Amino acid sequence: MRRFMMVGVGSLVVAGALLVSAFRSSHQDETVGASSADFSALAAGHLEGFPCGTGFAVTTDSRVTISNSGNATLVCSADTPFSPPRAIVIDGLPCGVPLDRPPFFAVTTDSHVTLTPSGNSKVECHYKS
Repeated sequence: MRRFMMVGVGSLVVAGALLVSAFRSSHQDETVGASSADFSALAAGHLEGFPCGTGFAVTTDSRVTISNSGNATLVCSADTPFSPPRAIVIDGLPCGVPLDRPPFFAVTTDSHVTLTPSGNSKVECHYKS
């Protein structure tokens, strides 16, 4: 079980690093006058369809929602080849959440990773500014 959890944490961290890279690049493009649809969508408080790790798979079934106060919620869902006999829920894993303002990325442990017997996996991360 410990090895399984470490793979999950590693996937979340890698996905988070990819998001940070993409959003920082988008933001830099925007500051020099180039348009960036992805960053504009995030700046508007909502972004969907970017690569995201659920801890068990990488998917583009994803969304980030950011409130006016700066609180953010990241949700990613994917099908996996794993089929546990009952649902597995892991709370408190480190999870990266893209933001629409500096530092543009935050790591939180307010998270829930779920793997269902049907092989669905889902991660939810909540960041409070």
